[in-house]
Amino acid sequence: MKRIIKSVTILIGLLVFSKNQPFIYDICVMRKWDSTTKKYSYVIGLGDFHCKRNNRVNYLQIKQLNGIISACPRDKTKIIVEDVSSPNYRGKYGCGRYFVNSRGGILGGLTDVCKRKGFKSCQNIEYRFCRVVTLAPILNSLRYSSMFGSSSPLIKMSYLQSEIIEQMRHIRTYNDGKLLNVWYKQCINNVIKHMKLLNLDAHLYKNVKNYIDLQATATDRLRFVKKLLTFDSSLIDIEIVHAIVNASSWPSKLVIAGGSHIKSMRNILQKIGYETIYKTNVKINREYSTKKGPGFNISPGGFCYRPKPVDLTVLKRFL
Repeated sequence: MKRIIKSVTILIGLLVFSKNQPFIYDICVMRKWDSTTKKYSYVIGLGDFHCKRNNRVNYLQIKQLNGIISACPRDKTKIIVEDVSSPNYRGKYGCGRYFVNSRGGILGGLTDVCKRKGFKSCQNIEYRFCRVVTLAPILNSLRYSSMFGSSSPLIKMSYLQSEIIEQMRHIRTYNDGKLLNVWYKQCINNVIKHMKLLNLDAHLYKNVKNYIDLQATATDRLRFVKKLLTFDSSLIDIEIVHAIVNASSWPSKLVIAGGSHIKSMRNILQKIGYETIYKTNVKINREYSTKKGPGFNISPGGFCYRPKPVDLTVLKRFL
């Protein structure tokens, strides 16, 4: 197949925990006809899975992804990154004196990598720094009662709430058309609803460790921490879509996004005129041990589900 993308916008999705070795398991390619330029605009999504075991696939995909990024034209490629290990596009980074160093995986620190490679536009849309700093140590250990990490007892819940409120305030300034504006409002209202259910206002001056001790039992702690970490994921979905629809100055777009964000992105883009022209058939393995990864989806029978990694060289046909 001839090269169909001459310049691209890249979005790289991330919620990395320092001990994880993530891999990419989902690829989708979308396009939309641009009546002004008389050309197609392309969106490519890569979904990563946060695996807790070291694996050779991780290192292979790092090499493949570096090759893909290096092949993109520096002056025509916009890179949008969800990276907790680099400052975001509004200058936010870390939480107090704590920072996340997730370099060594596929996505951690990719903002800086792309800048070093000479890309003129590299936008990091991450904002959940306080939650990753405080909750990642918990998810990295299943011994919740004793291994919270040094940041969890020292950071107050007000820090976690503030970064969410600031993000919603920022999103309320977006004006991307009636359909998207309605979706943005629905997402914000849903996040506000979950903040009330989590009873955040009543515990703003408690530290994260004490809050979790009060809100979750020992048997329910994993589920509760995962919910606390991801209940506002739709705000990242909004940032992804907002970045895509406001990248009209770039002739074409390649979008790489992480995990569940890819699915949400694909669903919304289809509603505003994008068509899917390629998608991998995601394959799932059933694992017997829940300790192999706290990010897994766990069935009622206690099984974990792990997707299978994909070969990134398939993207060559679109570059």
